[in-house]
Amino acid sequence: MNADKPARSDRVERVVRGLLAFVLLAAVVWAVTNGSGVSQDVEQFSSLPGQ
Repeated sequence: MNADKPARSDRVERVVRGLLAFVLLAAVVWAVTNGSGVSQDVEQFSSLPGQ
């Protein structure tokens, strides 16, 4: 009975690590793809008259 518990926790840990890796990768991709748009907005605000 006790032999099943480590196998189950290892499987869960592997799935959780995979999900965390996927979320981190998705966050990096989102930041890279949306990063150019943010820098363009900042340039537009910095070129406003009166600043």
